[in-house]
Amino acid sequence: MNKAIITGRLTKDVDLRTTQSGKSVASFTVAVDRMDEGADFIDCVAWGKTAENMQRYLNKGSKVLVLGRLSKRSYEDRNGNKRSLTEVVAENVEFLDSRSQQSAPLAGAYRAPDVEYSADDYIPVGDDDLPF
Repeated sequence: MNKAIITGRLTKDVDLRTTQSGKSVASFTVAVDRMDEGADFIDCVAWGKTAENMQRYLNKGSKVLVLGRLSKRSYEDRNGNKRSLTEVVAENVEFLDSRSQQSAPLAGAYRAPDVEYSADDYIPVGDDDLPF
């Protein structure tokens, strides 16, 4: 099974292009916080309406959840050097910023509810409380 789930913020505005066959494709990088220190910068790509909506409604710093698959591809750069790239091919992108943080309405795109949790919300569960 090949599934990738990442949450983070866009490192720059979405780069939208159109293929020769007329399909929209967006390239973007998501900064994902590590559990310890620092962040990983994950290259991603989205196609079709997802790509168009991302370019329309998201910008640098927007928080997203990307569901997709890992893909590795090879290409030749402008200097003729062979390169390889591993990226997440997005199957679904959820916009996680609140409406007040966005520059435009989402126009029907899914947005996670605005919920904040604190330590008071945590209820410890013991083995005796489990139904199995």
